[in-house]
Amino acid sequence: MFPSSIGHLTVHTSNDDSFIRFLEFEHVSKHKIDILACLFLLAEGVDIPLKVEDDKINLTLVLKEIIAKSTEQKSKPEIKQKSEEKKNKFSITMKGMCSIEKEDNTFKNKNVLQTRAADVINFFIDTKTNPDIREGGKYAEPRTYEEFNTGKFLNNARWLIQYYIFEYLDSEEKIIEFAKTVYSMLKECIEQKKSEGSNNEVKYLESIVNKCFVKSSNANTIKAKHIIDIMDVIYGESSLENVLPFTGSIGMPEYKSISSYNRKEDSFDSSSIYSNCVEAGLLGLFCCLAYDPKTKKYNIDHMGEVSPDLKKFFDTYNKQLETDTYEMHMEWSKVVADLENKNIRYLKENRNELAPGIINMLYVIAEITGRYSEEEKSLKELSTLLEEDDDEKQSELFTKVKLYLKELFLSLSKKYTAEENSELARREIKIDILKMSKCSNIKKQVDILEK
Repeated sequence: MFPSSIGHLTVHTSNDDSFIRFLEFEHVSKHKIDILACLFLLAEGVDIPLKVEDDKINLTLVLKEIIAKSTEQKSKPEIKQKSEEKKNKFSITMKGMCSIEKEDNTFKNKNVLQTRAADVINFFIDTKTNPDIREGGKYAEPRTYEEFNTGKFLNNARWLIQYYIFEYLDSEEKIIEFAKTVYSMLKECIEQKKSEGSNNEVKYLESIVNKCFVKSSNANTIKAKHIIDIMDVIYGESSLENVLPFTGSIGMPEYKSISSYNRKEDSFDSSSIYSNCVEAGLLGLFCCLAYDPKTKKYNIDHMGEVSPDLKKFFDTYNKQLETDTYEMHMEWSKVVADLENKNIRYLKENRNELAPGIINMLYVIAEITGRYSEEEKSLKELSTLLEEDDDEKQSELFTKVKLYLKELFLSLSKKYTAEENSELARREIKIDILKMSKCSNIKKQVDILEK
């Protein structure tokens, strides 16, 4: 669930059979809110009819309908038997087409069995009645600061799925849809248990409703207003929000697992997924360069004749970022993926997944801002120095790169000088790279990275 390959807690990975990869397959995506709602309720101990069926060849994820029994169904055996043959709400194959890299660095399409995704789902199914994660269990949610410090609650299925949902659902609309789905499933479960006469189960399910939801009639109580006041203190607007290009919970755009983009066909290939680490870094950089603290909007008019895709992106996403959505990253991919400039390096043969490194990023920046022709000579000079093994040449390279970065960022940044008595701070550009190092990537291409 949390591959966290670079030490930062994240749900995103390009593994072919990961849980997030499974959710993003086209045939699965329309059911992903239902799947997450099922896992959320399983973690709460709710008996959700979700199952991974294994026929030794394929895995199938099946969710049965939750149906309350009528009085007639209880009294007549033949009706009772028929009612127990529940219909499937969905039945999804757990195979997906992926683009697999071969030893000769070429790619082939292969139907990959989603075994890791199945393991994640089975974990929630198997632990729904585990006493260790319930109240009083060794992995129960902490009630004191001392219990919190043990970190044992991190093994709790409730915490795992709640954090996953927090990371994965990236818009208000998706969160509302998820909440409605959870509520609907809970109500169906309550009606079912009532029809079976399971009073204790009904009470337990109602306690989950009361824990997860607040009645709209209670929204204006003193207690509710007090909670809102506390949230305003924690998340309310600060003086820095006027000068920073991001707001809400966003510090910088985080990388995601996205589909490869074909520029010629203007289409995405869901069978070829990668983690857009470098691309997300460039997105954060351009948000900083484009941000106007006076209007709290992004504007790139000052950059001149930029690429049509870059202009279109900031015409669409021109407001201060509050959420870091998957759709936004896909649109950003149209700006930086599969560019024709052969000096720009990619890790994938289909010219997706930018190779890490400062020089490569500089080529991308020059290309999408329409200044490659005027910057080509300077970039070639830096590339030539990059190929030198001499220590003196390396020191010269690092010095020139810092100066070049500062000049380039100043020329691209939104010019802003604070007016007299203005609350907005004067903007300055500072390049602070603690320690540069020449490194090779997985394709043995050398570039500059920060140690």
